[in-house]
Amino acid sequence: MALSWDWLISASILIWLFLVIAAKMTRQSIPDLLTGLKDFATGRGEDAIEAGEQLAYYD
Repeated sequence: MALSWDWLISASILIWLFLVIAAKMTRQSIPDLLTGLKDFATGRGEDAIEAGEQLAYYD
C-alpha cells in the first residue's frame, strides 16, 4: 500500500508560507510568533496580548 505524501508536503509548505508572511506583517521573528501562538493556545493569552500591545507601543 503506497502512501501519498503530496498532501503532507503541500500542507507543510502552506503553513510555512503563512508563518513567514505573518512574521513579516507583525515584524517578529518566527520563533517569537510561534511562542505567542503557543501562549495564546495554552491559556496565557492575556499575557501574550499585553506583550503584543507593549511591542506595538515601542514601534
